[in-house]
Amino acid sequence: MNERGSALLLAVLLLAFLGGLGIALHFQSQSELLMSAADRQAQQTYFLAEAGIEAGRQELFNINGSGSFDDDLVGAAGVNGVIDFDADALRAVYATDGTVSGFTSYGDDVPLWDVAPLGEGWYAAFLTDDPANTGGVASTNDDNDRVMITAVGAGRNGALKILQAIVEPATPFPADLPATITMFGLSPTFADVDDSNKTFTGDDCGGAGIPGFAVPVVGLIGTPAESAVEVSLSANTIYTSAGNTDDWTITDLTDSTDLGIVGSSLGTIDPAWIDCQAFRDMADEVRDLADVICIEGSPCVLPPSAPDRIIFAEGDFTLAPGDSGAGLLWTTGRLTVNGPTAWNGIIMVVGEGEFVRSGSGTGEIWGATMVADIAGPDNDYGTADDCTGGSAGFAPAVLDESLGGKGHTVYCNADVLAATPMGRYAVVEFRQR
Repeated sequence: MNERGSALLLAVLLLAFLGGLGIALHFQSQSELLMSAADRQAQQTYFLAEAGIEAGRQELFNINGSGSFDDDLVGAAGVNGVIDFDADALRAVYATDGTVSGFTSYGDDVPLWDVAPLGEGWYAAFLTDDPANTGGVASTNDDNDRVMITAVGAGRNGALKILQAIVEPATPFPADLPATITMFGLSPTFADVDDSNKTFTGDDCGGAGIPGFAVPVVGLIGTPAESAVEVSLSANTIYTSAGNTDDWTITDLTDSTDLGIVGSSLGTIDPAWIDCQAFRDMADEVRDLADVICIEGSPCVLPPSAPDRIIFAEGDFTLAPGDSGAGLLWTTGRLTVNGPTAWNGIIMVVGEGEFVRSGSGTGEIWGATMVADIAGPDNDYGTADDCTGGSAGFAPAVLDESLGGKGHTVYCNADVLAATPMGRYAVVEFRQR
C-alpha cells in the first residue's frame, strides 16, 4: 500500500514537472517568436528607410541636377519659408486600419519623397541643409554644396527607423581635364596643318577667363610621347600658354618636374585618368547619363544645344557645321569634325581614339579634349580585348588636323565645368538614429 502511494506521488510530481516544463517552453517559444518578429520588423524598417534615402537621392538629382541646392531648400521649407523638420520628434501617424497615413514633426515642409508604401511598410524622405553649413540644418542658404536627406521607414505596430545621409554632387570624372588636348599612348600622332592663322591656346578662355590660369596646350603620358608631339609641331601654327610658345607648351603630365609651362595651373595628371579600366567605367556612366545615344550607321537627331548636354556616340561619328553647339561629346570610334564647326565644352574621343578635323575654317573648339585608344589589339571598342594593348592598355592616340583649316582650339575652364557630367549625388556621410 505504501509503495503504491509513493508511486502515485512520484507520478503526480513528474506530471507537475512536465507540465511546468511545457509551460516554460511555451513561454520561451512565444518570447522567441516575439523577439524574432521584432528583429524582422527592425530589419524591414531599416531597408524601408534605405529605400527612402535612395528615392530621395534620385529625386533630388532629377529636380536639381548640377544646380545650387538653395532653391531646393527653399522649396522644402514650404509656405512659411522655414524648415520645421525635426528628426528627433519624427513619428509615424497610423490610420484606424493600422496603415501609415503620414509622419509628424515637419510642419508645412514639403517632403522630398512623400509617404509611399513598399511591401509591408512605408517610407518617406525629407531634405534639410547639412549640420556643417552656416546656420545648421534649418538653413535655406547652402554654402558648402552639401545637403542632408533624412529618410524614415515605418512598419505596423509602431516599428520605426530613421537614416540620414549627407550628399554632394558627384561626377564620373575623377579630376579636372589637365590640358587643352590630352593624348594617351607612348607614341601618339599629332598632325597639324601648317597655317599661321591657326592657334592652340592653353590660357583660360584665351586669356579672358580666370586671370593667370593656364594649362599645357598638349598633355602627354610619358617622355617618349612628349618628344613625339614636340617634333611634329607645325612651324607656322601658333601654340601659346602662359607666355610660352611652341614646344614649351607641350607637357609630360606624369612628370611633376616637367611642367612644360612656367606658371601652369594644371601641370600633372590625376593617376585615376591613367587607369584604362576606369575609362571604360567612365564611358558606361556617361552613356547612362546621356541625353542621346548615337549608333554608328543609324540616324541620330541631336537634342538642342545646352552647356550640360551629353551626346554619347557608339562607333564612328561625324560632327558637321550644323551640329555646332555645346556640352559633352563622347565618341568611342573615330570622331570627324567637318568644316567650321564650333564646340564649347568637352570632347572625349575615348575608345578607338582617333580625332580627325578637316576644313575647320573659322571653327573654334573651346573647353578641353581627351583622345585615348583603349580598344585593344582588334581596334574594336567594346570587346574582350579592350585595355590589353599598348602601354597599360593605351595604344597611341591620333589627332589629325592635317586636312586643312584655320580653326582655333582654346582651353576654357567655364565651358569644361558646364559640360562636366553629374551623376546621382554621392553619399559622404551616413548614420542611423
